[in-house]
Amino acid sequence: MENNQSNSFQNNGNKIEAYNNKLWAIEENNSLIDEIISEKPSFLVRWGTLLFLFILIIFFIICWFIKYPDIITTSAKLTSINTPKPIVSVSNGKLIKLLKKEGDYFKQGDMIAYIEAIGNHEEVLYVKKQIDNALSAISSNQFTKAVQSFKNNIENLGELQSSYQNFMQANLSFKAYLPNGFYTKKYEMLEKDLINIKRLHNILLDQKKLMEQDLQLSEKTFHANESLKKEKVISDFDYRTEASKLINKQLTIPQISAAIVSNESLKIDKQKELAELSNTIQQQKILYLQTLNTLKSQVDDWIKKYILVASENGILSFASLTEENQQIQAGQVICYINPNNSKYYVIINVPQTNFGKVKTRQKVLLKLNAYPYQEFGYIEGRISFISAIPTDSGYMAKVNLVNGLKTNFNKALQYREGLTAQASIITAEKRLLQRFYENFLKIINRN
Repeated sequence: MENNQSNSFQNNGNKIEAYNNKLWAIEENNSLIDEIISEKPSFLVRWGTLLFLFILIIFFIICWFIKYPDIITTSAKLTSINTPKPIVSVSNGKLIKLLKKEGDYFKQGDMIAYIEAIGNHEEVLYVKKQIDNALSAISSNQFTKAVQSFKNNIENLGELQSSYQNFMQANLSFKAYLPNGFYTKKYEMLEKDLINIKRLHNILLDQKKLMEQDLQLSEKTFHANESLKKEKVISDFDYRTEASKLINKQLTIPQISAAIVSNESLKIDKQKELAELSNTIQQQKILYLQTLNTLKSQVDDWIKKYILVASENGILSFASLTEENQQIQAGQVICYINPNNSKYYVIINVPQTNFGKVKTRQKVLLKLNAYPYQEFGYIEGRISFISAIPTDSGYMAKVNLVNGLKTNFNKALQYREGLTAQASIITAEKRLLQRFYENFLKIINRN
């Protein structure tokens, strides 16, 4: 029993000791808490929370003002309503003379370069000028001036020399049909003959009129003598004499009528001769014009082969490095003429993915593959048309260029046929904060 009491006292002592230890630990923790509470917090602890809140507010403000575009990327092709016209060499040969340089302005018909040929280019062009002057004079019916356009004989025309000499012979022969020429003088003489024949015709008519009046008087005299004969006032001899005079007067009328008919026939012959000669002169003018046009055609063909000519007004742009004495081939594109009224636009294929976001008047940034955008920049455009009919690659859309071919780097790009580009369609510009919010909603909806 004593042992039991001893054990009970021992257990109670252990409990009291454990309880005292707990009280000591609590007092120790309270002292630490009091120490922490009583200690003054550092700067970072005191202002960190406020600084974090301030940075968070700044971040939200920045995200509100920053706008990030929603972009659809696709392929594009540059084209033009009035595309640059290529100047193509028709023949093989050496480029012996360049008359213009890159960027020069041209008018239609201006010479660009000479290609090696047998004939002298300057003399061929001089003949062309003579032909143009002659044709201009002929259009005003000034054939004499046309013939006089060919004063000097040219001798260095190469393969055109024979045709030119034949024409010069025709030009010389045609002078006979011009004023002061043989046929013209003959025509003038025939006209004078016709005038005289007409005058003679009028004289014969007047003469016939007088004869008819004289015949009327003779008939009256004869009728009076006939009455006197019946009354036996005059003799038979006197009566026969008066009858003979009347008959002679009557014979003059057929004679003058025959002379008038003969004069009419002569007038008709002269008119016929004049008509034939006039037709001959006119035909010679036509033949002369045909001969001139034949020479013009041959000269134009020669120029087409051996001289590069601007096909219209515009600015010159060489297709590649071009120098004098350079060998060129038939069919080779030497340069381009960029017309002043060229209007450029871009055709893009909008993919069906996100097609619903694409609308007209949206901005498009075009980065031409031939002109790296890091160096040359990009071209800005606006969508002006979207096709309602889909193709295999999407929907076709037309983009009008805001500043033509001038980039955001203020560089004017040179148009080339078939240029391609990467088109970035800016469908919408959203705030960065809005995008964070939309992405947050997407994450929540997924969960």
